[in-house]
Amino acid sequence: MRKIWLSILILVASSVGAQESSETVQVVTLGSDHEVVVFPRVGDVTEGLWQFDDTTINIDMFSEDNRVRYEVTEGDRTYTQWVHTHYENHRFAFDKKAKRFKRVMNSVRVVLQDYGTLQSIVDSTEATSGVSFSQLDYAIMELPLEMDPIAFGRELLAETGVVATEIMLEMPLQVPQ
Repeated sequence: MRKIWLSILILVASSVGAQESSETVQVVTLGSDHEVVVFPRVGDVTEGLWQFDDTTINIDMFSEDNRVRYEVTEGDRTYTQWVHTHYENHRFAFDKKAKRFKRVMNSVRVVLQDYGTLQSIVDSTEATSGVSFSQLDYAIMELPLEMDPIAFGRELLAETGVVATEIMLEMPLQVPQ
């Protein structure tokens, strides 16, 4: 399972006729030029069309077969990912550099000043657990499925001793369409 670390720098895409939701399409920037489009939780997704820079995002729902279709168009190329709605608590993203869809994991990578404080940080948040890899200078905090890792990471930055937070992605199960 390949994991990618993403910085929590958020830009919100402009919506063109999309319905309001508790979550929206977001662009997470890795470094200075690596953008990842993050979609709302499958259970919260709404149909709509989003436009930012040279990228158009279209989300369609097909209730007859319980699927959501994510389409990302850059220039004259369109990338498509189908997701079954029983993955309602999962979030998906489109990695603009790799030109692939990936699943947003329910874990946050955290850099701390003192890794001995990890358990107290876990206890003071809604995280379910935490594992320290202090020799590698990070910890992983596991989150409940319904929790938004981007919002959690932003809020965690307010905790004393938290230096940085990052979301993680993995390749989703590839199913023929």
